[in-house]
Amino acid sequence: MTNYFAPAFQVQVNGSRLQADVSMNIESVTVVSMPDSLDTFNFTITNSLPDMRWTHNPTDASLFREGTSVSIAMGYVPDAMQPMIEGEITTISPTFPADGIPTVAIGGNTRMHRLRGSNKTKTFQHTTDAQLVQQIAQDYQLQVQADDTQIQYEYLMQPNMSDFEFLKQRAAKINFEILIQGKTLIFRKKLDQPQGYTLVWAGVQQAFATGPNTLPLKSFSPQLDALAPKSNVQQRGYDVQSKQAFISNAGPSDQSTSMGGTQPGSNLPNDAYGHDRNEVQVTSPMSSQEEGDQRTKATLNDKALKTVTGTAETIGVPDLRAGQLVQLLGVGPRFAGQYKITQATHTIGASGYSTSLSVTRNTT
Repeated sequence: MTNYFAPAFQVQVNGSRLQADVSMNIESVTVVSMPDSLDTFNFTITNSLPDMRWTHNPTDASLFREGTSVSIAMGYVPDAMQPMIEGEITTISPTFPADGIPTVAIGGNTRMHRLRGSNKTKTFQHTTDAQLVQQIAQDYQLQVQADDTQIQYEYLMQPNMSDFEFLKQRAAKINFEILIQGKTLIFRKKLDQPQGYTLVWAGVQQAFATGPNTLPLKSFSPQLDALAPKSNVQQRGYDVQSKQAFISNAGPSDQSTSMGGTQPGSNLPNDAYGHDRNEVQVTSPMSSQEEGDQRTKATLNDKALKTVTGTAETIGVPDLRAGQLVQLLGVGPRFAGQYKITQATHTIGASGYSTSLSVTRNTT
């Protein structure tokens, strides 16, 4: 069982662990993971007078230069350290205060930032989304882990967009998400990750006594939004080859998962107000009935997933990552159940190790 009383971190620069005289000056470390965005890291190092070695000594300052590879592990000693992020330095922020100790904050992102470098206009023919991801990843010497996307498109266009924005757009159309771990570009289905932990509010002893994957929920602030989900979504398209219009529909039965609740988000508008909240989309071009059906279900599920959103905090748990499912208990029958983690922020500093979560749910 993990010992949660001795938090620790380890920073590697260009594959080498920092020397003790360097790491001992790091005040805090933060890692943020969030699919469809840029995972980030930040650590603050003291830059004490009179040497001010991280700004005034060229040799020491060169250790943390833009483009330098950084990997960070977090957890507990002696044997519960987990790799959290591998990326590159993108920001360097020194402070020269009127009083107090000068510092330097070193920030960076996963290699996803490279995909945001330039806008491009390109065309892709006879390809699936998974194959498209493979093509783009090759330009950045990235490996690929992609779920099967099934539908082959005759023609796709990337109109003056960065590769990141284009892949993010493609993922949203089919209820997928993108992220980078190390040097691997991941293109996967949403809500396809296993539940790892159960967090219990107002029951610390119960949480620790139940098992290794049950921990205390220090705080939780949810919001139920009955106007966020849609009862039905309809996409209207036109097949230019057959010169026929087609219609795709998705309703509550097309929600991909119930997340342990009893009232799907898509049912909420009618149950609460006696009227459906429907959405019709006619402006987004589609080439086939199959594409329309897939996109319509993705839109319905994306909106349903905003039924309940919230923020939570627990003790530092390196295994909690964005994209996972977590179960929250002790918060009342309407708000207890599974949630998807949309953002996980891990921080080790003077007050210890904590994990803050942004979560969302498609049911009540």
